[in-house]
Amino acid sequence: MRLKLIMLSLFACNMLFAQEIEEYIDIYKSIGVSDYNKEQSIINKYKFNTLKTGLNQYFSDSVASVRQKAYYLIYKKGVNAEATNRTEAVNTLINGCFDKNGGVVGAVLSNLNDFNSSDFDNKAKSAINKLLNKKKMFHRKKLAMLAGKVGAGKEAMQKKLLDKRVSNDTKWAYSLALARQGSAKHINYCMNQISEIPVNNNLIAYIIPDLVYTKQREMIDYCISLVFRDTKDCFSPNPDKPEYILCAYRVLELIAPVIADFPYQTDATGTLNTDDYDKALTVTRKWLTDNPNYNIIQ
Repeated sequence: MRLKLIMLSLFACNMLFAQEIEEYIDIYKSIGVSDYNKEQSIINKYKFNTLKTGLNQYFSDSVASVRQKAYYLIYKKGVNAEATNRTEAVNTLINGCFDKNGGVVGAVLSNLNDFNSSDFDNKAKSAINKLLNKKKMFHRKKLAMLAGKVGAGKEAMQKKLLDKRVSNDTKWAYSLALARQGSAKHINYCMNQISEIPVNNNLIAYIIPDLVYTKQREMIDYCISLVFRDTKDCFSPNPDKPEYILCAYRVLELIAPVIADFPYQTDATGTLNTDDYDKALTVTRKWLTDNPNYNIIQ
């Protein structure tokens, strides 16, 4: 009898929890405005499985923004959860990659990138492989980069690279992903592709982040070579001071998060934690000279 009462009590609590989650999503659906404090309260209050139960019906809601919000709450709860729940969150989010709305897919793929590679089990990797093989898929570059990070979809991407209908941008993404997985062929391909690109703002903004993503020494070494480049090839981002500056300053910000024991770190916005970039450049150049066998954070 006592066990029955306990079970009934737990069932009643879960119903109340689910009701609060449903009430919030229904209000959001009605007015289209997020309540940050309420979302934080829900994320902090409920266990992962309870939250997922309350959100299940909204993953297939007719309104795209509601589906996206449901996946967002799973992401916020799962990314800081214990290992088992992180893996469950990843698998739930990957279901969102099959959504019919490109905005939902893009947001979910961005969220998935915040999880560790170890959070992706065989089920998740199999789903990524299935997504890579889809004829029509939103945000193929994001998907390829995720696959490269977690070690999924190698054969699918190699097959896609042989398809003449695949755009050059997408082929670049597949090559980067395969380079991330350690393919010497694709590391060499990527290095050959950038060999003729001039050093300027575009290279720093669009190509260097891709090279850093691979976490391959040849590519990081190339980035480091730009740190030692004294030619002012980049235009200042300061509108009040229009002039050409060293590209090295921006490169410091891009390589800092992936090199172990790097003398400077970046904040949440990707800005180097320093008030003196000239000093930071001098210190970093010396550190890199003294540490040619630096370790890449994997």
